[in-house]
Amino acid sequence: MPKIVDHDQRRAELVEGTWRIIARDGIESATMRGIAAEAGFANGAVKPYFATKEETLTFAFAHVYDATNMRIASDPDRAGMHEDSIRKWTDMVLKYLGDARRKKWVSFLFC
Repeated sequence: MPKIVDHDQRRAELVEGTWRIIARDGIESATMRGIAAEAGFANGAVKPYFATKEETLTFAFAHVYDATNMRIASDPDRAGMHEDSIRKWTDMVLKYLGDARRKKWVSFLFC
């Protein structure tokens, strides 16, 4: 019997692995092989979902952006507040980073 794979779950696991690498080692260290290993998969498991590193990173950033938009939309009293939207997006991104990386990204985001 063939293995049944939840493709949305697999993409989510690859995105989480991508963010863990970015948080721990920096974006330049997020290789296809490293992302697969971080998510607990063989190297070839990434290609059916993301053909290139750029595609993987684009999806990872879009995932955080979409999650932030859903979080903002779920609070209709504050959904239109620009400053609050930026704060929520920043919180979503920074939650993936360790302390050392968080300081670096905060200076990058606000300088």
